[in-house]
Amino acid sequence: MSSASLKSGLLALCASVCLSACATPQGFTSGVVMDLAPTFVPEKWEAGDKVEVAADPVNWLLQLNDPALSALVIEAQSASPDMQKLRARLDRAEALTRRAKSGLRPSVNGSVGATRTDAVEGADRSSAALNAGLDVSWAPDLWGRTGAEVDAAAFDMRASRFDLEAGQKLLTASIAEAWFVAIEARLLYEVSETNLAALERTLGFVTVQYDRGLRSGQDIALIRADVASSRAFVERARGSSRDALRALEVLVGRYPDTDRDLPAVLPNVPGLAVAGQPAELLNARPDLKAARARVNAAASRAGSAEAARLPTLTLSGVIGGSSNGLGSLLDPASLATTLLANLAAPIVDGGARQADIDIAQADVDTAMADYRALALDAYGDVERQLDEDAVLRLQETELTQALSNARDALKFTQFRYESGENDLLNVLSVQQRVNFTEGQLVSVRRARLVQYIDLALATGY
Repeated sequence: MSSASLKSGLLALCASVCLSACATPQGFTSGVVMDLAPTFVPEKWEAGDKVEVAADPVNWLLQLNDPALSALVIEAQSASPDMQKLRARLDRAEALTRRAKSGLRPSVNGSVGATRTDAVEGADRSSAALNAGLDVSWAPDLWGRTGAEVDAAAFDMRASRFDLEAGQKLLTASIAEAWFVAIEARLLYEVSETNLAALERTLGFVTVQYDRGLRSGQDIALIRADVASSRAFVERARGSSRDALRALEVLVGRYPDTDRDLPAVLPNVPGLAVAGQPAELLNARPDLKAARARVNAAASRAGSAEAARLPTLTLSGVIGGSSNGLGSLLDPASLATTLLANLAAPIVDGGARQADIDIAQADVDTAMADYRALALDAYGDVERQLDEDAVLRLQETELTQALSNARDALKFTQFRYESGENDLLNVLSVQQRVNFTEGQLVSVRRARLVQYIDLALATGY
């Protein structure tokens, strides 16, 4: 083979490969599903008339103005095993996308080898040879099958990115809620200690009165029983406070110890962190965007399954040679080239390809149903949170008034008891009511903070 012929053959092969690689495949393309609305969506939230709905998105974490909580969130984003797992899934999805794209490009493989043959007797019959070769192959994406697989992988990668975003928001919300639960547990412990101190003061007064013969044995027994019960409750409250701190540390990604300072009070609930209207929810929540990406990934795989029924074309070229020496191995005279085009089409497959199409379409239908169910749940989340906000606001107002009234009643009842106009049972009953109402008010204030965060999470902010 002449040097000119070799060069012409190589140029033709390279030109064919390059031009084909740059060509836009025709035929099946991955379908992007657009009609995913789960149901008729109203113009405004049904429960929105019960609360003031913000017009613009609000960063709820910054609105809380709690540097310690913000520092915990930043730490958890890198230390949390859940976040590490989601990042690993995204890395995997990106690698799968790169691998899918490699199917659109030519593949080139090189080989180098050496052989030596020795006669059983006599060195003059020994021989050695070197060989080298270059193999270029490429399958044009005539019907868009590989392109559809690339699109499917890209949609999966987008879904993984949205999963990571959703996970980051969920982790932030979970840490904030655990932070508030820990503060609540500490406050309830303090309320129980305050109640115990009040009962112990009453016990001291009753004991003195009893020693003087001014109080009955029933009074001293009652107060001692309540003091003992209160001490048991204080220990339980202290244990609950430690458990809440351990749960918080685990969420952050730390060893679950209880050595952490907490604020003395719960923060005030900021303004409502809801933005937009129902029609905007589908594009605001990352979990919905991830589900929509998975629908389109399934649709792309369905397009790939359709294209699998059509013929495939494979182009390949080989250039190589063999020689006794390295210098002559690169001599054009010792090289040979081979060009090959192969067209293959399915004829009889026992229905396998049609089954693949049906499977892919079923996957599309499943993904669409999952998306619509998730969207309906999302709308329900927002409506519930808006409604819950109105309920909790009213509860806090009423409990604040109830606590004020109960404290006034306790002062009056204690005064009457010390004046001998009332019995101890009434005092203890009112004291318990004060203690119970204080605990309820703390829990409702924590619930309002959690609801504020849940609403922001439900709306995608």
